[in-house]
Amino acid sequence: MAAPTPKELKKLADACRKAGIKHYKTPDFEFTLTDDAPVSAYKKAVASPRPSDEPFKTDSLSEEAMLFWSTDISNEGETL
Repeated sequence: MAAPTPKELKKLADACRKAGIKHYKTPDFEFTLTDDAPVSAYKKAVASPRPSDEPFKTDSLSEEAMLFWSTDISNEGETL
């Protein structure tokens, strides 16, 4: 058996974890699993709170927000 692709290796590691196998060896390769599966970076990114998910603390605008509330920040009239 040739060494598995990364996708196949992930499936094999998942199957070994479910079966309680911590060390797997074939004539071509071997690996040892840790007790806990690592948390994927994707799950960490999804789990992190976004500013839009946080509740509002006040109903009024801050002083800085009021200062820039009516300003136009577009560059329509500028030429280079």
